Amino acid sequence: MNLKNIFRYLKSVISVKLNLYFLYARASYSQEGEDLIIQKIVNFKKKGFYVDIGAHHPFRYSNTFLLYKNGWRGINIDADIKAIKLFKKARPKDINVAKVISNKNTILNLYVFNDTALNTLSRKQAGIVVKSKQSELVKILKVKSYTLEQILTRYLPKNASIDFLNLDVEGLDYEVLRSNNWNLFKPKVICIEILLNPLKNNLNGNRITKFLLKKGYVIRSHTINSFIFDLVR
Repeated sequence: MNLKNIFRYLKSVISVKLNLYFLYARASYSQEGEDLIIQKIVNFKKKGFYVDIGAHHPFRYSNTFLLYKNGWRGINIDADIKAIKLFKKARPKDINVAKVISNKNTILNLYVFNDTALNTLSRKQAGIVVKSKQSELVKILKVKSYTLEQILTRYLPKNASIDFLNLDVEGLDYEVLRSNNWNLFKPKVICIEILLNPLKNNLNGNRITKFLLKKGYVIRSHTINSFIFDLVR
């Protein structure tokens, strides 16, 4: 028996005898454990690069903070200037950008809620939040939008490739995907919020899924609301 197996055995016995259940705890910062799935998909790779769009908070509901702790670095993008100030303080080794991304350069309404995780550029999505009383609408701001291609062209470090793209912009995820230049910027793994029931809905019929399948991705895993795509060609 090698040292690794001896350690595993002793850990198993001691943890049960002394009720040290926390020895088997696995910290997740995601809302639905996506970060643990992503780590496995990237084979626990060290020092990768991510782009987090709709990043929201350095720790809360973060699909990238666990990667950051493990040596990854990346770009965090959010429309909320206050959120980006938190990122600059908590994750100073990242590139933190207060910008809005859409499929064209224009002026959009940003619906701001008490729970900033629900902030959205989608009037329809804002209406759903208000009607369901998930959070109170605080204000509506006029904001300038940029395409994903423009943001990546400006902020992606030279010679960097994107190992992981996280996308959660509350209702405009498809528009953000369309705004990318897929010939220049093609992430290896993508996690995106798709609000549908996989038991009742045809995943391949969803416009986001259809778009990514055509770009060479397959669905590798999913949680309740998040779908994780892996590049195969």
